[in-house]
Amino acid sequence: MIRVDIKDMQKRIKVDRKFIRRVVRETLKREAKGGEVSIVLTHNEYIRQLNRKYRSVDRATDVLAFPMDEEILGDIVISLEKAKEQALVYRESFKNEVGRLVIHGILHLIGYDDSSRGSLKKMHAREEEILKEILSC
Repeated sequence: MIRVDIKDMQKRIKVDRKFIRRVVRETLKREAKGGEVSIVLTHNEYIRQLNRKYRSVDRATDVLAFPMDEEILGDIVISLEKAKEQALVYRESFKNEVGRLVIHGILHLIGYDDSSRGSLKKMHAREEEILKEILSC
């Protein structure tokens, strides 16, 4: 069973919650995982505070993942401001960029690592593959 909780801590940017739930479920199905995932949608300042506190990096980032265990996979925090900025830079739709960030967070929760150039390349390839499959359904 897959459970998805979404908490929106910001009010400026609208987002498609149904799409986020679908991305979570489809990603976990493709990775043969179940469990509970919490998604927190926020702004740059809040994610910057978390990044500083938990990673000692004093800047806003796009997504942070906090793994838990097998049943409760963990929390994913996404800055919608950063997603909007990146969508413009990557010439991608905002919706697709949010989907990519959700997938990235889930991959972290289930054990993917992006700390080296090789593992980052592998993780990005899997993100793109999953997103393309979801969007074609």
